[in-house]
Amino acid sequence: MINDYRIFPGAIPKEVCEYILSTADWDKEYEGQVFVKDAGVTRPESRITKITWMDKMSVLGCIAQTYLLNINALSGWNFNLGVMENMQIGRYEEGGHYNWHIDLGIPDSMGQMRKLSFSVLLNDPAEFDGGQLEFDGVTQQPEQCQGTIVIFPSYVTHRVTPVTRGVRYSAVTWVNGPAFR
Repeated sequence: MINDYRIFPGAIPKEVCEYILSTADWDKEYEGQVFVKDAGVTRPESRITKITWMDKMSVLGCIAQTYLLNINALSGWNFNLGVMENMQIGRYEEGGHYNWHIDLGIPDSMGQMRKLSFSVLLNDPAEFDGGQLEFDGVTQQPEQCQGTIVIFPSYVTHRVTPVTRGVRYSAVTWVNGPAFR
């Protein structure tokens, strides 16, 4: 599982990242939550971020779907995949973070669960300090620039370190499929 992620530095051009940020519906943002026993709760010790949502058929959603499906096959994961969730756009201000967690969740009523996770950094890392996407047990953490896409199995433990200056913007989504056996 070590280094079980794929990284594509600068895959999304700066202009597209800026377009995504300008079209995000920040009027509908709310505090990011942590799910415990199927209930979302605000836990500042675990997560501090503002989030809003973007349709999976948006420009970013189409990019994510293309990468997720292709990388699943090219990486040899070959997970049985189904539907991708809408895009979650996140804003991590100073002190914002997301402690160690996995995205997997538990199977829903249809037996579906998150299989692959997608993350993209939407702004230039020169605009903030901290806010690094890190993977547990990984010797070489992914270095990111604006537009960098990172894809990994949803069972991989990861975090976003606290932002100490500026604001970090990112987008994430997950593609679901039948529960792992």
